[in-house]
Amino acid sequence: MQETFDKVVRHLFAQGKQAKERDTCRYRTADGLMCAVGCLISDEDYDPSFEGQFVDRLPIRLPHIPLLRELQAIHDIDTAWKSPDRLYRNLKGVATYYPINTDALEEAYANADW
Repeated sequence: MQETFDKVVRHLFAQGKQAKERDTCRYRTADGLMCAVGCLISDEDYDPSFEGQFVDRLPIRLPHIPLLRELQAIHDIDTAWKSPDRLYRNLKGVATYYPINTDALEEAYANADW
């Protein structure tokens, strides 16, 4: 679970914006953006038919589905992207709930430049 959380938070802070097309969140966009779950799907496993499906309905195996649901929900909330502070607070709440070590979150937040 820790490895999944760390990878997602690093990805989200590095990307600095939602993976959206036409105001709809996507696992992957045509210009290469990926959501919290999309960054965990390999190029070999990804299929455009995944778009519009909830993470627990995807035809591939992903780890820690309850955690991924939470991370996907944070990605999809527009207000979470108003500032790195807001994204940080949302992700910190998930880490506290599970509980997950926040070292990667703290580092990604400190390095956010958007």
